[in-house]
Amino acid sequence: MSSTLSLVCAAAVATFCAPALGQSPVSVLDLQKSYHVGVCSGTIGVPTGNLLLLAQAGDLDLLPTGTIAGAFDTWEVTASGTTFTANDPFLGTYHVRPDGVAVFDLDPANPGTELVGLWMAPDGSVFHTARAVADPEALTVLAVEKSTGMSLASLSGSYYFSGQRLDLVAGALATTATWGVITFDGLGAFTSVETRLAATTGGSTTQALSYSGSYTVAPDGAITVDGDRGGMSADGQLLFAVKASATSREVGMNIGVRLGQAYDFSNLAGRFSLHSAAYGLGVGPGQPRSTTEFGEYSFTATGPSTGSWSAGGVVVEGSALGVTLNPRVGSGSATIGALGPMLVTTPTGTIELGFAANGRYFVGHASGPATNLHFGVRQCAVAQPYGAGTAGTGGRVPVLGMKTFPVLGNPDWALFLSNGLGGAIGVVPIAFSPLNGVPGLGGAIYVDPNTVGYIPLVLLGGTPGAPGAGTGATILPLPTTASLAGLVLFAQGLILDAAAPAGFAMTNGFRVELSR
Repeated sequence: MSSTLSLVCAAAVATFCAPALGQSPVSVLDLQKSYHVGVCSGTIGVPTGNLLLLAQAGDLDLLPTGTIAGAFDTWEVTASGTTFTANDPFLGTYHVRPDGVAVFDLDPANPGTELVGLWMAPDGSVFHTARAVADPEALTVLAVEKSTGMSLASLSGSYYFSGQRLDLVAGALATTATWGVITFDGLGAFTSVETRLAATTGGSTTQALSYSGSYTVAPDGAITVDGDRGGMSADGQLLFAVKASATSREVGMNIGVRLGQAYDFSNLAGRFSLHSAAYGLGVGPGQPRSTTEFGEYSFTATGPSTGSWSAGGVVVEGSALGVTLNPRVGSGSATIGALGPMLVTTPTGTIELGFAANGRYFVGHASGPATNLHFGVRQCAVAQPYGAGTAGTGGRVPVLGMKTFPVLGNPDWALFLSNGLGGAIGVVPIAFSPLNGVPGLGGAIYVDPNTVGYIPLVLLGGTPGAPGAGTGATILPLPTTASLAGLVLFAQGLILDAAAPAGFAMTNGFRVELSR
């Protein structure tokens, strides 16, 4: 996939290379999953203003060894026409951080030189991203895990959807945003009731449309909707379709989420990853202009239909005049009707978000003349290391992190010790309150012993006696009890090590919040 994701990597190093919050580089998720992937992007050349539109559809594998492999069909559109490349290869490595960001390294021969960050769903079933660095390419990526045993009947019911299309008309950019409700009959036909906002340098027009068409579903969840390629989740809650053709000069992507029977704001509260892409068209210097956002939204309920939001992340704007990157921080109010969608009030207008019935995904658009597409996935609260550990043999300081995310009902969540003495024995006290590095056992204690509720034993693997070779996990299956959402736990690892002060090498403290 050298023609797209790798284009944003060089400038991504500053954003994604350094581990967040002093965490271990150990991947939180070691995935063995295959995905349907869609890509759509628009590049505005600096300083030429030359336009390059791109779409990709294909398959990607993430392997437990931390490697990536895939192949994509690629459509590149310029003023000269459309170029199609089949099976464009994609290779690299990955690791997933405790904040939910997956770091893809797309040049394994030169580690750390071509990085891109993507939001990963806590179970690894979905990942997505937009341009998050100062690069001319306004990139949008969505991937959905493949499944088995799917059929036409797997895709039935009504979905709120939002989409974006980019066209080159006589060498100039035109763009269309679409949103509405699409209904699949489970037999191969659909109907759509939607609004389309079409923008050119001459202005924008809005129209309401209704139309019908056909769709297909493959056993692995690959779909086509009116011939546009994409994929759907195994639970039917999320789908996407990429628009591209070797005989046209347009690219685009539509994303849909299954509509619920009723909505309560409290069921949507929590932290969501967000990416968005927008294109504004006008005349004069600095036009056309692309805007992408990569960050997170947090929703808090104040009633069944009312609440507030806050956001943080980065916003990247690009035109022929150059590319700028700025922080995104904001907050405001939001409301949702009994049948949805949610209306998010911002200083510049209103964002309309449709939420999936299970509350895991949203898709939407913002008001205004620019066409745009927003997408989000529910995330766990950031697991946060704190404090500093105490070194053992060889001066190696052990690290406490986790494997998988602390989602209620997850049977495989584990606290994970690494960089310890090979073959050693450790314990991980888990408490309900922290300490701020109180001196003890030759180092600093970060959990309150008066609130410790559980002390699991951990046998470290690795070459016995080898400094830093020891790793081990204690699996802590999480119940499904909804009332435990938001419970905060604090932990610290202690490893028997004769070379450490008082005989214990100690890890950092580790704060984690259970999520739903």
